[in-house]
Amino acid sequence: MLPTTKNLKTESIKKYSSGFALTESELRRLHELLVQQIKRTPIGDEFKTSYELKYRNGSVAYPATLDDVLAQENFGSAGILRLTMEVFDKEEKPSNMIGIQFRNPTEEESAWDLKPISFNARGEDRDWVFLTSSQLDERVGKIARFSPDRLLSRKGGLGTMLTLFSALPLLFLAMMFSGIYQHSLDAVRRLDALEGNWKAGNLKDPVEASIQIGRIGLESSRIPIDGMLWPLMVIFGVFFALVVSWFCYKHFYPSYNFLWGDYLAVYEKRRSKGNILFVGILLTLALGILVNFISKRIGLYRFGK
Repeated sequence: MLPTTKNLKTESIKKYSSGFALTESELRRLHELLVQQIKRTPIGDEFKTSYELKYRNGSVAYPATLDDVLAQENFGSAGILRLTMEVFDKEEKPSNMIGIQFRNPTEEESAWDLKPISFNARGEDRDWVFLTSSQLDERVGKIARFSPDRLLSRKGGLGTMLTLFSALPLLFLAMMFSGIYQHSLDAVRRLDALEGNWKAGNLKDPVEASIQIGRIGLESSRIPIDGMLWPLMVIFGVFFALVVSWFCYKHFYPSYNFLWGDYLAVYEKRRSKGNILFVGILLTLALGILVNFISKRIGLYRFGK
């Protein structure tokens, strides 16, 4: 709520950390919603509409109509980084205004301080402002997409990432001690087998028995190298897979998309390649699990025979 010296006005502002896939049809629906809501104010049809576009080459344009916005090339250096659309009354300082903005924060300065999607509605009728805000929120929900590179900007996101990374040393220690424990169990089994041979009369020489006991004790006191390498290999493999998956997902499924002009074909081509890649990986994993299962079943069957 922001009071002014002239009249009491109500303003609703909302920002989103999500990505977006803004298509031509969704942009037209947003435009219709803004026009529909501004017409419900006392100004009726007496309103103005403004558009602002920022491109990758740093230039800024102010198209006159929505069709001019959608007629942009939107590719390469002329790719759109930011779109702002506003409707407002014709006063010098508008009393009634609705604005919405989409931006690609990864290619602008101070990226982590920006939000990809934001809107605001301001007017003298509180109910109108709240209704407009609710309808915009519902419409934006249909456009918003998951954005992995914005996780750190979310509330608690940094703490979550630090917790995950701090868990890696604990996982390594747990796996290492598990290997040491299995190594100790193996020594106990060997001693039990040695004792059984002694009682059965298969081992009669005390000197030989003492030598074997000494060897078992010496080997059990050493930390097995594989008990340390295996956890390190697993953790490194998981970390490497997560990093590669992160960058592959960002490349094949970009988070911030103005889906018209020449960029639409680029977007569809990337997603198609990403689908083939990830489906191939899943099929490979499923096939590996199936082959491993079948080989174990065959081994158990032969052992049973």
